[in-house]
Parts: sequence; structure tokens; C-alpha cells
Amino acid sequence: MLAIAGSAAAQDTAIGSRLKAREDVAVRSGQDSITEGHRYLRCVVNKRTGSAERVINATTEAEFEAADRVLSREVTCTSLVASSIQQTGQRLAMDRDVYRGALAEALLGVAGKHPALEPLPLQREYHSPWAGVSGRNLVVEEMATCVAAIAPAGIEALLATKPGSPEDAAAIRALSPSYSTCLTASAKLTANRASMRAAMAEALYHRLHPITLAATAKN
Repeated sequence: MLAIAGSAAAQDTAIGSRLKAREDVAVRSGQDSITEGHRYLRCVVNKRTGSAERVINATTEAEFEAADRVLSREVTCTSLVASSIQQTGQRLAMDRDVYRGALAEALLGVAGKHPALEPLPLQREYHSPWAGVSGRNLVVEEMATCVAAIAPAGIEALLATKPGSPEDAAAIRALSPSYSTCLTASAKLTANRASMRAAMAEALYHRLHPITLAATAKN
């Protein structure tokens, strides 16, 4: 079963340290936070691509937290955040899975155009080295890895739309046949649009930029 909600769910990963060093501030959530978060992270990734790559390639919690602390030191992009947030001391907040997806989208943007990816044959199982730190349900993580293999063009079309837009919703729906193909038998999938987009973005990024676990540990 597949259910996709229209907006983001509860937020658990604040990007506040990148905006203001305050603990007593409100958190701006929902679509506004996602839109501003994507915009802000595009700026951060453009300035600190290597740090963002280390975050997205981390396979353990310790690696992820260490890399994310380094990336969080970026403060030169705060001018892009809506002035109302800066004036009230609010923080942007994104679920970890949505945050990672936004990083993946930004990294794909920095990399620029790439040769068209061909669909790969469907495999019996899919595994992701990043499942333990992605913040996603394993069903979603493995399904996204599968979709990136068999329907990369559909993900490309999705990422060409604006997050949260009607076009975004249509592109997510257009991928539904691939979701069904990739779902483990008897698995039940419930995800909101922001999470689905994030899962697809990260899966496509990792297909385009595969690394070995040994290389991840070394970095």
C-alpha cells in the first residue's frame, strides 16, 4: 500500500545553528521551512561542497554527526533566509530525511548535467549503506534505491520541479508504478510528499556518485 500526504510531518532536525545561536526560539515548520531550507542549503553546498559530501556519504551516526557539525559552521548564507525569521529568531527545521534529500538535490545541482542514466534490470533485493543514518523507514530507503535503479528519468523529472509545487505532486504521482514495483511484498508504505522527494533525491545522488564503504570510512 502507498499513501502520500500533501505536506511535511513533524520536524526533528533543526537547522537553527546555521541561522542563530539561540535555544529559546520558535521553530518554523511545514512548507515554509522546507522551501527556505532548500534555498539555504543550496547556498551552503555551493560554498562547502566537500563538507556536504561528507555528510551525505556518512554511514554511521558518529560519522554523520561529526560531518554535520562541520557543515553547520557555515553562516555566510543566512542573508538568504527570510527576514521575518531572522528578526523573530525563529529556526528552520527539517526532518533528517528531508534535510539529507535537500543536501542531495543541492549536490546534484553543483555537479551539473550528467549523461542520461539508463534503467537497470530489477533486482530481487536492494540495500542501502546509508539506511542507518538516513532517518527513513527501511522500506522507504530500499524502495528509493530500487526506483533510482529502474526509473532514474522519473526522479530527474521530479527534481526538476519546485518542492511542494503542484508539479512536484504530479511528478511524485507519476512515479507510483515504480513504487509498486519496488515495494517489498506485503510492505505498507506511508510517506508525505517531502519525504518521498527527499528519498528519491538521495537515492539518485548515490547512484550517480557511488562510493565504497572503505572510502567512506577513510573520508
